[in-house]
Amino acid sequence: MTIPSSTLSAASTQNAASDETATENAGGPGRVGDLAFRAGDPRVQSDAHRSAMLRLNDPEHELHHLRDKVKTFQKRDSSQVHFTLKDQLPLPTDVSYKKTDQQHIGDLEYRLHDSLAKLLGKLEKELEWSNSRTHLPAKKTVVVSPPSDPRSTAGVTDLSSHCKGYVDPGDRDRLIVQHETPLPGVGISVKKNVRRKEMEDRSSAGWISVSLGGRQIDMFLSFVLDGHGGSHYAQYAKDVLPAKVKEHLEICNPPTGLTPLGIANGLTQALIATDRGGEISATGKFVHDAEGCTANLCLMYERHIWVANVGDSRAIFVSPETELQLSDDATAWLTKGNGERVAHPRFNAGVERRGGIVIGNGVDGSNALARAVGDHFLEGAESARPKFTHIKVPDGMDLDGCYIVQVSDGAHDELSTEIIARRVRRGHAEGYVPAVNSSQINQEACLAGSDDDVTVMLIKLDELGTPPAPTATEA
Repeated sequence: MTIPSSTLSAASTQNAASDETATENAGGPGRVGDLAFRAGDPRVQSDAHRSAMLRLNDPEHELHHLRDKVKTFQKRDSSQVHFTLKDQLPLPTDVSYKKTDQQHIGDLEYRLHDSLAKLLGKLEKELEWSNSRTHLPAKKTVVVSPPSDPRSTAGVTDLSSHCKGYVDPGDRDRLIVQHETPLPGVGISVKKNVRRKEMEDRSSAGWISVSLGGRQIDMFLSFVLDGHGGSHYAQYAKDVLPAKVKEHLEICNPPTGLTPLGIANGLTQALIATDRGGEISATGKFVHDAEGCTANLCLMYERHIWVANVGDSRAIFVSPETELQLSDDATAWLTKGNGERVAHPRFNAGVERRGGIVIGNGVDGSNALARAVGDHFLEGAESARPKFTHIKVPDGMDLDGCYIVQVSDGAHDELSTEIIARRVRRGHAEGYVPAVNSSQINQEACLAGSDDDVTVMLIKLDELGTPPAPTATEA
């Protein structure tokens, strides 16, 4: 069946009443409660901050449970009062060329979503934007040999017979696609790049259990991380993200249960904590601040699917009859339909607000991504705050043939979202298990010309089942 667009859009079980009482017009009149002011009036702005904090004492306020953990601040180009966390890790770098206001950048990073209505609007717009450019033609048509065993849960495929002279004889491992099945219903395939010394992609999938008000909520978390400048931040993020997502979901959601604001804030703070905690140095010198990674996270529970994205890895929902791209590539530059390249309108303001500029190769002339985990030599110009989408699969819908696909840009640079979805459906019809299906897509991207690391993860929703029972130690 075709999924109704009204169902696969940002959804919530809460009332969409807006708390927005201030204007975004810098220099113009603003209003918080009964206070009217103009930006630049310190006395009245101080009253506005006090009024905002007083509102947190209302038990009905969305952030009431966080009232002891937050403070207020204002963006420099706005008169609106925002909430941000008091406890902030410093930017992990000893680079100080630009002398930017790191406290303001920290407040921007740790800022909390505090309006349900505004969040729902953002979710809807993000889903719309993410699906505005999904039907690009293939760069090159290639033929991938059918698998020798369509039910293989782990194995390798050697592409060297198709790519003679592609790499040096000593680097034949760069022509190997490996696939595995880490969990029932999950297939992952990877292939090393042909231009670097190490594999910088990382990925993971598994169950986490979130404790709220004495109740355990099981959630499925998967992510693809694409490193650049080295693999340190991708490996670090892989190691810590499950625990940090659990921790911050428990902090940001009220004891009564999960809320849209709690999920968005929890995932945001988990990524910020990962970003600012990844530079570990016993000597006090930061040796990895020129490294970073993308982070494409998918969180699923009770047919709700949340995607938080930083960078240009991608998530796609595929059903038998349709597909939805669930993330937009957070790049510094955007190429228009006429071929013109411009600073990405959705991310450029955030870069400039943090003291950066999009020029040359990207942010401050050096990084093609507008958002990423790491890259602290940019002194905070590149944010680790994610963009979100959310869909809910209808309760009565058969999940057979429904997948979540997560890929690094090594795959989607060669294969569009539409083409990837077609390959998923074809593999499903042929009886390929997720690991084999992911390998077929990976091979096609490589044979089409990708020289980058390639990661393809397929999650077959009707085979995820239930989380494993706790061990005696966990119980």
